[in-house]
Amino acid sequence: MSCLTPTVMREPLIDVVNSNMVITNTAKILELDLCFMKPGDVEFTSEYSLRSNFDERAHAIVSWWDSDFSRLQNPVTLSTSPFKKSTHWKQTVFYME
Repeated sequence: MSCLTPTVMREPLIDVVNSNMVITNTAKILELDLCFMKPGDVEFTSEYSLRSNFDERAHAIVSWWDSDFSRLQNPVTLSTSPFKKSTHWKQTVFYME
């Protein structure tokens, strides 16, 4: 299986991440208003820091998104967070060496 290592380390993996596997706090890196955004708004950089809650080695960074439909008569949030019920959207895992 070591032949898969270069590919796994280079490409993000789409998978379900259980919340008990997350060892840090979370950080929001971008917020967009889909009703008013411009196409260039998706080109961004963001500084963030993560604080470990356990004495463990981190193997990956996990990303997900939430979409708020706050202007509806009955507002709802679609979340792909590992802390919410799993959806078909899953999470994106960026493995680190």
